[in-house]
Amino acid sequence: MFLPLQVQLPDGGWAYIISIIIVSLQVSLTAVGLSTLFSLPIALLIGFTDFPGKRIVTAVINTGMGFPSVVVGLVVLMMLSNSGPLGVIDLAFTPKAMIASQFILATPVIMSVSLSAVESVEQSVRDAAFAMGGTNV
Repeated sequence: MFLPLQVQLPDGGWAYIISIIIVSLQVSLTAVGLSTLFSLPIALLIGFTDFPGKRIVTAVINTGMGFPSVVVGLVVLMMLSNSGPLGVIDLAFTPKAMIASQFILATPVIMSVSLSAVESVEQSVRDAAFAMGGTNV
């Protein structure tokens, strides 16, 4: 399996491949970390409170899980391109732009899973937490 790669890659080829892998891991871990920091408090807030329109908000979050990744990438590219509204910050084709795209893709998934976990906690467990001094949020 690796023999064709060894034949095709010059001496420094492996360093280039390893740098690509490192950048991919950094981008993905950063996007998921930021998305978790953003999504978890919102999921807790939505899950523990009742408000008008809660079902609509939940439906919008669940709909966000269906975003096609190509469309998200193109929208971010159009926003960050030189002719786009955010073109002056010159982030197109950078790891920061990739993080933004992956953040947009990961946020609905993390928020939906977190919201489902919060809402699945039984009322008796919540009552016990309140009895021990817990607060609503």
